[in-house]
Amino acid sequence: ADVRQEISVLTNGERVDITPLAYLRDLTENVGETERRHRNRGDQTPHNLSHPDNWRLVEETVALLLRHGATR
Repeated sequence: ADVRQEISVLTNGERVDITPLAYLRDLTENVGETERRHRNRGDQTPHNLSHPDNWRLVEETVALLLRHGATR
């Protein structure tokens, strides 16, 4: 898939078009809010984005996307 191609995602109850890198950046810039929202939902396991292993995966994914032509 082209990392510059917009994808349609559901976020905060709304469908938006966003590039994969922009989606990932938005997700990581709002780590605290994302974790709080998931903790407050009884139907999902919390997503601990601040855990070092998870954060490393996010950083590696961003680096990979940037190496393959994505722009910030």
